[in-house]
Amino acid sequence: MHEHYRELATAGNLARDAASAAIEAGEFQIAVEWLEQGRSVVWGQLLQLRTPIDELRQVQPQLADRFTQVSNQLQQTSTPSHTSEGGDQHSLEAVAQEHRRLTAQWEALLGEIHGIQGFDRFLLPKPFSQLKGAIHSGPVVILNASTTRCDALVMLPDLDDILHIPLPTITESDVQGLHHQLNNLISESGRLVPLERGCRVKALPDPNSLLEEVLAQLWEHVVKPVLDGLAFAPGNCVSDFVISSYTPTLAGLIDGHPRASPHHVKLCVVAQSDASGGIPLSGTQKEMSLIQKQAESRGVISESLTGAAATMKTVLHHMQQSNWIHFACHGVQEHKNPTDSGLLLADGRLKLSTIIDQSLPNAELAFLSACQTATGTADLSEESVHLAAGMLLAGYRGVVATMWSIGDKEAPRIADNFYAHVLGGEKPDHTQAAFGLHQAVQQLRSDGASFLSWVPYIHIRV
Repeated sequence: MHEHYRELATAGNLARDAASAAIEAGEFQIAVEWLEQGRSVVWGQLLQLRTPIDELRQVQPQLADRFTQVSNQLQQTSTPSHTSEGGDQHSLEAVAQEHRRLTAQWEALLGEIHGIQGFDRFLLPKPFSQLKGAIHSGPVVILNASTTRCDALVMLPDLDDILHIPLPTITESDVQGLHHQLNNLISESGRLVPLERGCRVKALPDPNSLLEEVLAQLWEHVVKPVLDGLAFAPGNCVSDFVISSYTPTLAGLIDGHPRASPHHVKLCVVAQSDASGGIPLSGTQKEMSLIQKQAESRGVISESLTGAAATMKTVLHHMQQSNWIHFACHGVQEHKNPTDSGLLLADGRLKLSTIIDQSLPNAELAFLSACQTATGTADLSEESVHLAAGMLLAGYRGVVATMWSIGDKEAPRIADNFYAHVLGGEKPDHTQAAFGLHQAVQQLRSDGASFLSWVPYIHIRV
């Protein structure tokens, strides 16, 4: 995986430029196909290795079993935690050789599968005719910025064609400039929140006004043109029109096989206020208490891990046993080695590489009330290299995450309002997570909270 990310970092704007060329030629379906293939490449490869093959098992059970076995072995040699176990160069070379051997086996088995009637497209890049299957919950907007042009491609449930919305008033250099401004604003040298779920940082004059300027530019040149293209009534904020979710790939929405909802939802709350390497977080205990109160009032089974009890081993065990997981702790995004990003627990960092290794068939919802859990890295901007994407790979259907540091004062309020909604129906419903977050953020906004407090929260799904 480290090698894949290193190679992808050198690919630059290849996928974006290719898509722009297709858009220029009026080939919007090809543009969508190329963006699908060129974004979240590693995430998509790992997702492929976990693809259920029930249909194949019905016609060729032995081949399905062999393919599943090799896929599982290949996944183990692909993840960082496996390759780091070796230590010396000889061990790493042995892992690499095993990986190559398994890859050859996997490709040979895939060739056999493609020879079976009806399975000729099994695990191949999906054509647009299949990608349309992702459009079932409302419009899907794909944004693309390249050296030649900026565009939005919109897929709608009731429209076979793609709606193309040019964005002529913004350029790739403009986007990079806004990205640079935002990074300066929220980096360790650019923001001060007295008790935030990240590191202490220096203050800038009125950072909220600076963020408002960035958001205003995005609204004028990107968001409003898309909403106008969809014929939505005028307004001044995207949340006035839509409930937003994000996804690493369209294929993830297609391959999200429905599961039977559990008879009883089990919620685990992890609250770590004083992990080594982070400033004390006074709000985590309050956050845990508010969530417990919401769960108890609705008869939902909940367990809490806090202080010394919140170790990596214990947390991983409870992730296996629970449908929903809530983390109230410090989060860290590593830019040089992004798979070392993680959540700070009692005995160390629960890394992205460890989370990716998990297989949680009963998982439904994860709430990462910690800093930088959906941040990613600039040199892998087309990849989903963050904790939220790791949770999706582990099996969660939806994740609430943060793009930068969040306030220790506001986090309990967001969580309280969120769970009041997702637990407030006839039964707990993880599919209401996007709407629950929308409601919670709207409440914070209406109370006069700053942009820095509520903008970082997003919902990601498959």
